[in-house]
Amino acid sequence: MTGPLTGPGRAPAGSDSPLTLRVLETLAEATPLWTAFERQATPALSQAHDWLIPWYAHVGNRLGHRPLIVIGMRDTTPVFLWPLARVDGPLGVTLEWLGAANGNQMPGLWCPDSLNALPAQAVTGALNEVARTAGADQVRLVNVPAMLDGVPHPLAGLPHRPSVSAVHVGPLDQPYEALLRSRHDRDARRKLDKKAKGLARLGPVSLVEPVSPDEIRALLDVFTAQRDARARTSGIPNVFADAGLNAALIAALCGTGARPPVLQIVGLEVAGVIRATYITGRSGNRLCCYANSIAQDDSLPFSPGVQLLTLLIRRAAEDPNLTLLDLGLGDERYKHAWTDPEPLIDIGFARSARGHLALQSATFLSALKRRVRASRHLWPLYRRLRKWAARSEG
Repeated sequence: MTGPLTGPGRAPAGSDSPLTLRVLETLAEATPLWTAFERQATPALSQAHDWLIPWYAHVGNRLGHRPLIVIGMRDTTPVFLWPLARVDGPLGVTLEWLGAANGNQMPGLWCPDSLNALPAQAVTGALNEVARTAGADQVRLVNVPAMLDGVPHPLAGLPHRPSVSAVHVGPLDQPYEALLRSRHDRDARRKLDKKAKGLARLGPVSLVEPVSPDEIRALLDVFTAQRDARARTSGIPNVFADAGLNAALIAALCGTGARPPVLQIVGLEVAGVIRATYITGRSGNRLCCYANSIAQDDSLPFSPGVQLLTLLIRRAAEDPNLTLLDLGLGDERYKHAWTDPEPLIDIGFARSARGHLALQSATFLSALKRRVRASRHLWPLYRRLRKWAARSEG
């Protein structure tokens, strides 16, 4: 579908040119425009071409998600790109972000110079037009930042609610020692140093950075095994045990053809054993820490995962191209030492009676999850019950 918007979505008089849409239904067809546009667009690691292509090949395709890559253009210039998917469910068709199930924040890709110039009415009209053409019963775009590059997100005027989780972001704009002192008081610094020394007493400590595909697969196997072990003790499901997601990670970590990898994996080795791993990626000026794992062994009292993250932050603080640390979704305690929560929103609206019912159900579940997470009593109780259930099954 290519053409100017009509009706509510039409750009108002006085704008430079009308907003037109190009909608592509195959990833291969979208690739040239996508890869060219993201070189100058607002960065979004979870919506990068080189992550979503393997994700769809190994996960989304199996789930029956149908890609819908929407490119908004003025004249011949792309101003935004939305990697969307049509998903069939018991209550009709949902239009959602492609890869949302395994992503973090999902802003879409936007031309920075156009953020202030795009009329909100035209952008929201574009989404409505895409939903109508796709036959969607509801639109549900999760984990959208309310602000983008210092201005309100172009889609924030649509009906929305708070996301279940915030994204945790902190500065990387000063030398490591200054950053450490700005985020940790004396007692916290002393505790971090004490744990580092305790870890070193177990044996030599080194950073493992695999290069070859075989080395990468070996470290990813350690990552998966450590996540499995944690799942058995904590009751937190290991989503990375899914063979398809594992294959997508391998592709993103190894790169394809002449394109470099979009993700990297590192490990913390102590006394010849990998005690923690981290999967990370760069997105513009952000170091994005996507997922981690820790060994359930004698190193655990010394917080090997925190020690590995500290090493990564120390190195990132020396890189002038990195100014933000992004620890992703989830309210884990270790994140608060380096970052602060930034709320996200879930955009959602119905286009049919059954879409309204589906949206109401999703809204209720999200509100319940937020309430449990925010409760000083319910969340600890839930975590204890989860651990008890995991140990009972074991």
